[in-house]
Amino acid sequence: MKRIRRILRGEQGFTLVELMVVVIILGILAAVAVPQFMKRAETARVSSALSSLQSMKSVIDVWAAENGKYPKEDNSSDDGIAKVLQSAGINWTGDDKGIRDPWGNAFGYDIDSDSYTLSCGKDNSGKYYKATNSSNPVQTDDTPTQTVTSYAP
Repeated sequence: MKRIRRILRGEQGFTLVELMVVVIILGILAAVAVPQFMKRAETARVSSALSSLQSMKSVIDVWAAENGKYPKEDNSSDDGIAKVLQSAGINWTGDDKGIRDPWGNAFGYDIDSDSYTLSCGKDNSGKYYKATNSSNPVQTDDTPTQTVTSYAP
């Protein structure tokens, strides 16, 4: 028993070298884990943006099939994009409190005589995302040209 007490009294704690080794190991683990986490977070944002675009595209396509035309770009008329999307529970309000993409940008809607484009982005890599009446949501390098956003200019 005395021998155990003598051995235990000799142990005063960790040495500086041991502590430095632990700190270095933790630093290496963090250097590996943080970039992987950031990749996963960005992948989730992209998936969310594409899903939101697909939901809005579906609502617009159904409305167009029922009404024979695409919703107007304005946010105030009964056949405008805001009313159409709000009827499906999508918070396109016509002001800065409306729906935003995962990067904080407003969604856009552009229409010409026989087609429309929904867009969002710019993501952290400089890419935009869009869906048209003839295509599902995709990633693109194209900057949206004209958009009516979910907030009033």
